Amino acid sequence: MRKLLAIGLLAMPLQACMDNDIQRGLLGAGVGAALTQATGGNLYAGAVLGGLFGTVCDDVNVCGRR
Repeated sequence: MRKLLAIGLLAMPLQACMDNDIQRGLLGAGVGAALTQATGGNLYAGAVLGGLFGTVCDDVNVCGRR
């Protein structure tokens, strides 16, 4: 559980540093895959959901970009 929390907390500030949706999407996909690998979930589903979140995080003001 600590590994899951650490990966998630480290990824959020990184997404704010990315310049465009493609970079944030790729980072989100990597983090989503890592989180599901750490918890024993479906790797591909985690990558897809992480990529989706990374792509839209700035549009919904979650990743800190304004």
